[in-house]
Amino acid sequence: MDPEKRQALLTFVVVGGGPTGVELAGALAEIAYRILKEEFRSIDTSETQILLLEGMDRILPPFPPELSAEAQKGLEHLGVTVRTKTLVTNIDNQVVTLKSGEEIQQIPAQTILWAAGVKASKMGEAIARTTGTQLDRVGRVMVEPNLTLPNHPNIFVIGDLANFSHQGDQLHQI
Repeated sequence: MDPEKRQALLTFVVVGGGPTGVELAGALAEIAYRILKEEFRSIDTSETQILLLEGMDRILPPFPPELSAEAQKGLEHLGVTVRTKTLVTNIDNQVVTLKSGEEIQQIPAQTILWAAGVKASKMGEAIARTTGTQLDRVGRVMVEPNLTLPNHPNIFVIGDLANFSHQGDQLHQI
């Protein structure tokens, strides 16, 4: 097989260093470097390249900086290349174009996973329009501490569609 095509097949790009991107990159590393390592005779999984790209200055930006640093150290230990302050400017024909400062780079990859800039479902807009409830900047519905809508105690919004901003600086699972 053509070495360039082979490398593109073994390159995984995860765009977005939030919780989803971090989990995904870690899982890919576990699969590539540990689980599948002994399963294929013609594939050297040590040639696998897993890139986690984040536009901010650190992964897991909503978490405390020391937690972000530990997560990055853990991912790098697994074999993930973490690149912060790196924006994806284009994805076309299995090539990811990156911009880091003034540097522009193109990376051929057959597997590109988008975990950044996720916007809430259009359902949020429908709920807001019908109930007069406010949305946050990405379209999530602002909910009360018990996950109901303001002035609508019989309507609950949970999961990715809900903006639960009642915990101060602390992150809580709902």
